[in-house]
Amino acid sequence: MARYIELHPVNPQARLVEKVVDTLRDGGLVAYPTDSGYALACAPGNKEGMDRIRTIRRLSDKHNFTFVCANFAQVGPLAIVGNNAFRLIKRLTPGPWTFILKGTKDVPRMTLNPKKHTLGVRIPDHAITQSLVAEFGAPILSSTFIRPGQEEPETDGAAAAAGTAEEGDRTAKAPTPKPALVPGAVTEIASPLKATTMDLDKVPDPVFSSGAVGQGVGLEPQGDIVVTAPADGTVVVAPSSGHAFGITLDSGVEILIHVGLDTVNLEGKGFDVKVSQGDRVSEGQELVRVDRSVIEQAGYPLTTPVLVTNTASFASVEVVGGDSVEPGQALIKVTAPEA
Repeated sequence: MARYIELHPVNPQARLVEKVVDTLRDGGLVAYPTDSGYALACAPGNKEGMDRIRTIRRLSDKHNFTFVCANFAQVGPLAIVGNNAFRLIKRLTPGPWTFILKGTKDVPRMTLNPKKHTLGVRIPDHAITQSLVAEFGAPILSSTFIRPGQEEPETDGAAAAAGTAEEGDRTAKAPTPKPALVPGAVTEIASPLKATTMDLDKVPDPVFSSGAVGQGVGLEPQGDIVVTAPADGTVVVAPSSGHAFGITLDSGVEILIHVGLDTVNLEGKGFDVKVSQGDRVSEGQELVRVDRSVIEQAGYPLTTPVLVTNTASFASVEVVGGDSVEPGQALIKVTAPEA
């Protein structure tokens, strides 16, 4: 039977955190909040728990889980982290990003991608998540709690708790994938600004040029810098500094637009941010206006990487824009793998 334990969102009560963690240690499942919605978790190595999560979500046995960590120190024993990946993870965490890395020999094989021997790691920016993983003393194995037939994660705590008890009918209708994730689907992503294009491997920052964040393209803004949403979606990352925007498009493509390089150091100076995390945006809607002179005077490159951060979900990510693009013009094409 499911139990609902309400934890304080900012200062989780230690005795209640212990109760939740005891469930994990006893081989059970927990539904818990993260910075992007609820997730289901079990202890690493708990094959029965992994099978239950797959059953609840109506997933195949090929579904890959994510290791949720409290801090970067917990990533080390799990994954092989090169210098570029190290810089990237330190720069973007804690936050709602999952990093795909090569697993170490100490990671149970059943938690690795069987072909690539990779795993997902994440360090969420959420007090409850942090307290649970810290009390557990090790990363927990997790999967976003998206109910069958739904497209967005569960956001209601009581409903999430009840959901862990709903093993349900294995013959229930499978959820309809988002348009870009339908087998064989081809989806184009528009340019977010007027710019000339640059091959990603020419971007003068190895964090991006290496493809560690995802495949995509570099843009050199032309004229007034007005960054817009390339399609309808939800803003998942929008720091007050205005230098980067993560958007989950309604099509299922997840993108990162990083305005300039090292511009986080400007702490928002020269950036007129128009949206916040959690906002719905429409194609062409302004995300930020940037004062070109401020960035140039500070000596930072204006190069703006546009990346598909869920590149692993696609068979290919190709640049289709020419040498120069206008806002709304096709820039990137993603193709979903065949069934």
